[in-house]
Amino acid sequence: MSLRGRKTALMVIALDLYFKGLSLRNISDHLWQVYGIEKSPSTLHRWITRMTKKLNEAASNIHVEVGDKWLADETVVKVAGEAMYLWNIMDYETRHYIVSVLSKRRDSEEALKVIREAILRAGKIPKKIVTDGLKAYSKALRQLEKLSIEHVSNVGLAKKENNNRIERLHGTIKDWIGRRRNLRNVENAKILLEGYRAYYNTIRPITTISKSRRKLAALLLNVKD
Repeated sequence: MSLRGRKTALMVIALDLYFKGLSLRNISDHLWQVYGIEKSPSTLHRWITRMTKKLNEAASNIHVEVGDKWLADETVVKVAGEAMYLWNIMDYETRHYIVSVLSKRRDSEEALKVIREAILRAGKIPKKIVTDGLKAYSKALRQLEKLSIEHVSNVGLAKKENNNRIERLHGTIKDWIGRRRNLRNVENAKILLEGYRAYYNTIRPITTISKSRRKLAALLLNVKD
C-alpha cells in the first residue's frame, strides 16, 4: 500500500471510531497501540473534519424512499459551552434520519425551516408529522396548511402515538456529544452533526467493523478533493 493509501486507510479508521463514540484522545491511543502510528488529537480533528465534509457530500447524493409518517423533535445540546437546539426529523417506517438542524432559537420560524428542509431532502410531503407539545410546530404547520399534513401533538408513552424512536435517537446523539470536547464553534458543530446524521443513515446499520469501514471508504473515495 502506498503512503497515500495508508494515510487514507488510517483516516477512514479514525472517522469510523469517532462516529462510534471514541474521543480524539482514545482514537490517538488506538492508532498508536494497534498500528504504531502517532497522531495528536489536533491532527485527528483536522482529519475528521476534512473526511466528514466528504462523507456529507457523498451521503447527500443517496436518496432513500421514506414513508408518510414522520417524527419531529428537538433537544438541547452544548456547543462551545453554549446551549443550542438540535432539531431532528426521522421517518417512522424506515427510521431514516431525514434532517438535522442546529439553531439558537426554539420558535415557529425555526420549526418551519426544519420541516421545509425535511420535505426538500426527502423529495416528498408526509401525510402525518408527530411531535411533542411544543406550540412552534403547530404554528409552523399552519403556514403549510395547503400541504394537508396531519399534525399529531402532545404525544406520550401512554398514548397511541408517541415519539419514542426519535427520543431514543436523541439519547444516542447526546451520549455521543457528551464525549466530544471539540465542538468548538457553531460552524464546526454543524459539519460534525451533519456527519453524524450521514454516518447514522449509511454506516451505523452495518454490524461488522470490516464491512462498515469498506462502505465508508467506498463513499469517501467517490468524492473528489
